Amino acid sequence: MWYSGTDLQKLEDNLNSILEDLWKFTEKHKLTFNPTKSTVWFFTTNRKLHGYQPGRDWGADAGTLRNTYISLIRPILEYGITVYCCASNTKLQKLERVQLSAVRVISGLRNTCPNDIVLYEADLQPLSLRRSALVKYYGKLCSLGDRNRTSAYLRD
Repeated sequence: MWYSGTDLQKLEDNLNSILEDLWKFTEKHKLTFNPTKSTVWFFTTNRKLHGYQPGRDWGADAGTLRNTYISLIRPILEYGITVYCCASNTKLQKLERVQLSAVRVISGLRNTCPNDIVLYEADLQPLSLRRSALVKYYGKLCSLGDRNRTSAYLRD
């Protein structure tokens, strides 16, 4: 489930509507949810909403949250990296803040904790390091030419 907007009440209403539909689906197919494996995340760059925690007491463990972040959120942050890798630092910092918001939820560390420690505790790299490694890899694939099947897709 994903929504974007500035009206918090409308966002909550939309998400609640989806949750009701999801509940009906589970009842129809005789499925149940495990509350210890369910969680709600709220990612934002809006400082006014930074402390907002819907569903904090649903309680997924740090490993589940980390795996969910790595498989669902980080690919979105890294999509199109070859295009926006040359964007301004202020724009790239917005992506870093989204990651830090997620990592603080995973690790449970507060805003006063330095960013490097938060990333270390969650065993994640800053996006800037991943960006440089992915751009280097992309450049290597492009230089292989016809010697590699993947590089044929990069030239189109």
